[in-house]
Amino acid sequence: MKRKLLILAVLAVISLASCQKTCVCTGYDGSERTYTEEEVDARGVSCSNMIIQARTRFYSYCRWE
Repeated sequence: MKRKLLILAVLAVISLASCQKTCVCTGYDGSERTYTEEEVDARGVSCSNMIIQARTRFYSYCRWE
C-alpha cells in the first residue's frame, strides 16, 4: 500500500513539474533564448509578440514549448 502511494506521489510531482511552459525565441543566427511564462506576462505581451523588444525586432520567431 505504501509503495502505491509513493508511486502516485512521484507521478503527481512529475506531472505538475511538466506543466511549466516556456517561450522559446529563435534569433536570425539560430540562437535560442527562453523566457518563463512569468517573464512573458511581466512584459504584458504574448509569446509570439516577444520577437519585438524595445521597438526592435530581435527574433525571427517565438513559440511556446
